[in-house]
Amino acid sequence: MRRLRLPESAFIKRFLLSFLVFAALLAGINALFHHLGASYLRSSFRTEEAHNVQMRKDAITNQFEAIVSDLLYLADQNELHSMLETGDARHRASLAREFVAFSDKMGIYDQIRVLDETGMEVVRVNREDGAAAPVPEDRLQYKGDRYYFRAAFALPRGRVYVSPFDLNVEEGRVELPPNPVIRFGTPIFDSTGRKRGIVILNLLGDELIRQFNRIRANPEAQLMLLNRDGFWLSGGRPDDEWGFMFEDGGRRTIGEVLPDAWRSISAAESGQFQSAGGLFSFTSVCPLEEIPGVAPDSNGASGTHKDPSYCWEIVSFVPKGAYDTISSTGLDKLLPVNAVILLLLGGLSWRLARVGVNRKNTHVALEERGNVLHQALNRYVPNEVSMRVLDNPARYLHPGGETRLVTVLFADIRGFTHFSEDHPAEVVVELLNRVFSELSEAVFRHHGVVDKLMGDALMAFFEERPNEDAAALRAARAAVEMEASFTHIQEESDQEGVR
Repeated sequence: MRRLRLPESAFIKRFLLSFLVFAALLAGINALFHHLGASYLRSSFRTEEAHNVQMRKDAITNQFEAIVSDLLYLADQNELHSMLETGDARHRASLAREFVAFSDKMGIYDQIRVLDETGMEVVRVNREDGAAAPVPEDRLQYKGDRYYFRAAFALPRGRVYVSPFDLNVEEGRVELPPNPVIRFGTPIFDSTGRKRGIVILNLLGDELIRQFNRIRANPEAQLMLLNRDGFWLSGGRPDDEWGFMFEDGGRRTIGEVLPDAWRSISAAESGQFQSAGGLFSFTSVCPLEEIPGVAPDSNGASGTHKDPSYCWEIVSFVPKGAYDTISSTGLDKLLPVNAVILLLLGGLSWRLARVGVNRKNTHVALEERGNVLHQALNRYVPNEVSMRVLDNPARYLHPGGETRLVTVLFADIRGFTHFSEDHPAEVVVELLNRVFSELSEAVFRHHGVVDKLMGDALMAFFEERPNEDAAALRAARAAVEMEASFTHIQEESDQEGVR
């Protein structure tokens, strides 16, 4: 079958048209960029800064959601339920191994613990020097008098307790070097529904801060994480960070260093402003607001998710010198950038043109194949039947069919067996082709369908059709014509010496 294809000039025209459109669009964008100039660059930079701040807020919220999910997963461990039901030391050891594997996999938890209803540690896994290990039973401690145990144990099933973000305190003193920590706890229940204790996770606060600092930022920006009192948790001088945890003084807040900026930051949930010092972008983050079923630490009081202990300020500061240079940078870099974009657009235009031509060629080929298939079907069924099949081929792909009232016609060549035994195969096949061709034409003329050819026999059927004679009458007429056609073929064969 000859394949029709569009000439190569059609591809060239499509390519040039696409490329010229893209090139004109690029030229328009460049003209707009030059027109807007410095204001455009600064606006883009400010938008990017606001986006970076929002990304950090989302990262903190997402991490809190993941930790709550981890906690609820651990509280539903089969080994934990088995230990609660039996108290068997084997289940306790197996649970400790599960916690060790989980801690090593996650790498962000300082401790994973199970405390019973009295506050006694039953299982504890510590992470030290990058590896998790279970604590021996003789080193497990009583924590029933700790605020986090009381707060978490008081919660109903499925609720989660979260402590403030501060430094770990051991024996009444801040642990050195400073160890930022947030505790997440939830109660656990046995099969009877009795509350049996809590599962508690100690998040490595340094990991939260690392995730905060890991997100891409403008190199000119100074990133800060502050509590609601303006103390630095990250991004300040090391001597100023976590100042609210120390009573010896000498640690500053951002309000003392930049009072005007702090007034603007603390007065709104989010925003952006330019001061004499530079550009500030900020937003408040209260991750507990976004997580259903989480209860903040209230130490017996009626706390809310907007308590200062659970809300922080994310601040990005770009000094004035760096911000002022933004408007004068980037324009000289447009030429190489445009060259690269132009090459990419050329490749895209080439691809679009090739896809368009291939699609057109495919369409032409499909039309050609459809015509061939139509012609092939017309050899066995009337034109309207083949059109019906081709117009909705999916309807006829599945088994089942339809119930129709039809008249069936059978035609058989009398004496064919004796004839085929007395003549070569080539003669027999040639005669069959002539006979079936004539008989099929008779069927088609009366709008019948050749169902099958069976050796020397033909089976056809005739449907009832609107505005036409009855199917039986059309079948009878076809049979009469078939008999006449066969008689004519027989006479021709006799003349040719084939009897």
